[in-house]
Formats: sequence, structure tokens, C-alpha cells
Amino acid sequence: MSSTAIGILLTCVTSLMYGVYAPAARGAYIEGANVVFVILLTTFMRGGGLFLWCVVKKIPLFTTAQDTVNAFKCGFVQALSIVGNIGALMYLPAPVAVMILFTSTLMLLFYMIWRKEMESNRWLILTTFTTLIGLTFVINLWYAQGEYHILGYGFAILGAVATATRLYVFGKLMKSKPPIAIGAETFVTAFVFLGLLMIYQIPIAPQTMQGWWFVALSGLGLTVGSFTMFWAISRIGPFYFSLYNKIDPIWGAVFSVILLHEVLKPGQYIGVVIVIASLVSYQIWDHRHQKRTTKAG
Repeated sequence: MSSTAIGILLTCVTSLMYGVYAPAARGAYIEGANVVFVILLTTFMRGGGLFLWCVVKKIPLFTTAQDTVNAFKCGFVQALSIVGNIGALMYLPAPVAVMILFTSTLMLLFYMIWRKEMESNRWLILTTFTTLIGLTFVINLWYAQGEYHILGYGFAILGAVATATRLYVFGKLMKSKPPIAIGAETFVTAFVFLGLLMIYQIPIAPQTMQGWWFVALSGLGLTVGSFTMFWAISRIGPFYFSLYNKIDPIWGAVFSVILLHEVLKPGQYIGVVIVIASLVSYQIWDHRHQKRTTKAG
């Protein structure tokens, strides 16, 4: 398999793992856990897993002063991303919050085109927009109900900007440092920053064994997904990872049915088809485009 194909496959695995998180976390909340507990435990699991990998593989961490500075910058932005995501979901209907957060892909696209780090073409822009349109159906945006608060929009924008920023920086740092080392340093320092959430709210653990299973499942999904995310970014870059990772809500919908016994609406199935068709069509076009470019060269 080519490096690009492996990167796309890793991104699909990441989406699968991240898709487990949301319904599992909701299950933990139902069983008495609060948001701060889930954030701290899952971040600890992610940082701990990546850190242990580096120890076993004898990959050095925080080796220079610049590495440490970069780690704290990445950890801070990662913490902002998590806080932005959670804050948006607290103050906005979930579909609205998710849709704003997913604009991080557009931010990355236009920023990297502006920086001349990506070639602009109409098929890529069209695919990005059609994928986002498909997601509006998957997450049931058109029938979103709930209260809208100005704070929610602020958190959502913060989360989107922070997500785009961290993915872009990860891509840059991976040119000179192993991807898992970047991940370990990022999540170890992010856990330090997120510890400040205990000032806002004392962590409350689940009140049932089923709740603990839900928390463990959400943490395991994020931990495995963190490994595959960093490996994927190192192969296909931050933008293409962000684009192909948009199948995340599809897996979230699937696991909501499996874990929480929710029922999907017909429009959500239509959205699934639009998202998958958009990404597959672009991949076919891109493959043919590269072959024509190679022959012309």
C-alpha cells in the first residue's frame, strides 16, 4: 500500500475510535459522571498511553528547551480545543455546535492555500463543502432544538480555531520529530492545563459499574485514536486528515444505535451516503489526477 493509502486507512481507524467516544461519554453522564471527570480521565489515558509507548520504544521526550516550549504550546492549544468543544456542547444544541467545530477543516484548507502549502483546485473545495453539507444531515442539524447562548458560539469558534491550529502545528513538527513523541508531549502538558478545570467543578465519577465501563470505553477509543491520528497526519498531512476524519460523526451515529439504542432518521442515512460518496469520489479523482501528472512529467 502507498503511504497515502495507509494514511487514509489510519484516518478511518481514528474516526472509528473517536466515534466510540461521544456515545460512550453520554452513557457515563447518564450513570452519574460529570464532564470534568470524563475529560481528565480520558486525557490522562491518552497522555499515559502515548508516554508509555515512547518509554518502551526508547523515544526521548522533552529533550531540548525548544521541545519543551513546543510541547507546552501544543498542550495549551489542545486543552483549548477540548474546552471549546465541551463548552460549545453545553451552550448550543449539539448539531449546531458540531457543525461550527467542523469548520476547522475549511480554516485549514484556506490557510494552507494562502500559505501556498497546498494546491488550490475546485474539486478539493467542492468535496470539502459537500462533505460538510452531508454532515448536516448526519448530525440532524436541520431539526436541531434547544437553547442558543452567545457563549456557545464563542466556545465553538474557539474550538474550531484551536483544532485547526493544533493540526497544522502537528504537521509542521512532524517534519523533524517522531509523531508519537509529539503526541505524548502534547497530551502530558494538556493534562496539566486541563487540571485547572477542577477549580470550576470537582470531578464526579460514575455511580454504577456500567458507568465505569462507559468511561473506560470512551478513554480507550480516544487513546487508540490518538495513536492513529498522529501516524495518519505524518503520512497525509493535517488537512487531508481533517477532511477524511469527517466520517467521525457517521461512526458516532452507528455507536449511538449500538450502545444507547437510538434510532436514526432517514435524513441521517442520506447524509451518510453524501459524505462517503464525496470522499470516495475525490479520492478517485485525485488518483487519476496524479497518474496524469506523472505521465505528463
